[in-house]
Amino acid sequence: YVDGPISVSFGNITFTASTVQAQSQIGEDTPAEPQNNNSDYVVVEQDGHGVIYGYVGTDTSLTIPSQLPVSTFTLDNFDVPSCMSQNESTEEECIEERDDLINGTGKSTLLDVYAYPEDFTYATVSRTVSNNTILVTEIEGGAFKRKGLTSVTIGDNITKIGKEAFYRNSLQTVIIGSGITDIGSSAFERNQLQNVTINVACDTYKNAFTYSSQFDSNDGFSIDNIVWGTTCTN
Repeated sequence: YVDGPISVSFGNITFTASTVQAQSQIGEDTPAEPQNNNSDYVVVEQDGHGVIYGYVGTDTSLTIPSQLPVSTFTLDNFDVPSCMSQNESTEEECIEERDDLINGTGKSTLLDVYAYPEDFTYATVSRTVSNNTILVTEIEGGAFKRKGLTSVTIGDNITKIGKEAFYRNSLQTVIIGSGITDIGSSAFERNQLQNVTINVACDTYKNAFTYSSQFDSNDGFSIDNIVWGTTCTN
C-alpha cells in the first residue's frame, strides 16, 4: 500500500500513482461525464457486461463512459459465388459458413465480418445500436488501434485492456482508473506519451508502454523502468 500521490519522471514522461493498492476497488468514484457520442463505441455484451471492440468516431480526446449502448449485428448479404472464389471453397462450404454466421455457430462471427470487412468481401453486415446501455468492463485488443487519439481517460469500471488496444495513436496523456487488473502487451505501444496517471500497482503494466515515448532508443520504453515506492521495484 502506498499513500499517494507519487510522481516519477523518466525523460520527458511523468508517471503518477495515487493511493496504490494491490486490491482494486471498482466504482468508488463517480465516472466523468462522456465527452463524445456514445454510439461511436462498438460494444458487445458478454457474460452480463460490456466489451468495447471498436471505435468509429472521429474525436481524438476521449473520456470513455462507464455505461454504453450495446451493438447488435445483422447479416444483410452473403454472396456464395464470391465466397467460393475468395476462399477457394465449395458451394456447400460457403453455404455452411453463411448459416454459421446467421446462427452464431462458426469460427467467425458477424462482429468479425463487421470489424474486418476486407477479409469478408462477400458478406455485408450492418450494426444496430440499442437504446439500452450496459456497464463496460473490458477493452478488447486493437479496439482503438490507429484512431489518431491524443488523450484518453479510462474509468474505474474498466478491469481489462487487451493487447495493442491503443496501438499506434498520438497519445500524449493517458489516465487509467483504479479498477484495472490486466493490461495486454503493447496496449499503448507506438504513442507519444508525456503524462500517464495510473492508480494501481505497477506489475499489471509490464510491456504495455513499449516504444511509447519520444525517446530515440532501440529499447523503446517500458513501465518496468519505473520504481513505484514500496509497492513495486525492479
